[in-house]
Amino acid sequence: MAIAVLPGGGGYDHQFVNTPPNLVLCVVCHLPSRDPHLTECCGHIICKSCLQQTKASPYTACPMCKVKKFTTMYNKQIDREVKSLLVYCTNKEKGCEWQGELNYINNHLGNSDGCQFEEVKCSNECGKMIERRYLTSHVETECPLEMIQCDYHNVGCEVRMARKDQVEHKKEKMEDHLMLTQLTLSKAETKLEILKPTEQRLEERVNRLEVMMQQMVISGERQEELLVSTRWFLHLSSVAASCDQVCPVIVKMTQFSKQQQGNARWYSEPFYTHKKGYKMC
Repeated sequence: MAIAVLPGGGGYDHQFVNTPPNLVLCVVCHLPSRDPHLTECCGHIICKSCLQQTKASPYTACPMCKVKKFTTMYNKQIDREVKSLLVYCTNKEKGCEWQGELNYINNHLGNSDGCQFEEVKCSNECGKMIERRYLTSHVETECPLEMIQCDYHNVGCEVRMARKDQVEHKKEKMEDHLMLTQLTLSKAETKLEILKPTEQRLEERVNRLEVMMQQMVISGERQEELLVSTRWFLHLSSVAASCDQVCPVIVKMTQFSKQQQGNARWYSEPFYTHKKGYKMC
């Protein structure tokens, strides 16, 4: 349940997962007691801050039994029970899904790895409060006090300034920035002239490498053809060796049209007519 906080003090006003038991509620603020004290006159629980407010008022009597002079004592057991109650994160409505014991909520809210929806001060103390999940982006792109490089640092301007002073710096150093830019362009043109012969040599090397790669591809194809022919020959030899009589041999001619146009002679791979017979091709 959501409970309103008592101005100037009071118990814990967090949103609890389950309704807190009456035993731990302060008799003044009706919240789970913060620094709970037990009244000796009637045995009720009261927050330390509520107790101080009660004794500072004109009516100093016990809030429950109205005894004018009463004493209290800190109750450690009730304090442990209160701090073990499960609560939601105070940023639940923003989207934080954390829930845990009341005793650990300050760690969750205060830790840099904890609640990313908690509003924190800018690390540069610019005065702005930002949700923790946006803090890095704020510092890198928005914070007026973040120290940044000049936009012309690539051409030699080494001045660092607060982001808020960047516009003024550009106005003051406009001529310097133009001179640095011209100098950088001049150096770049000189380097290009120096690199031209090197570029030509690299192109020649690339062309030679392409020719070599083409030759290697052709050589690889020839080696593949030779390997196929060798396997075919071994196959025919093994077939012929296992036959006591004539075995039919099928010879396949590749690139027939090309051979026919060139009017060239064509020879098959060698084979044996029969076991211990003639070798033919």
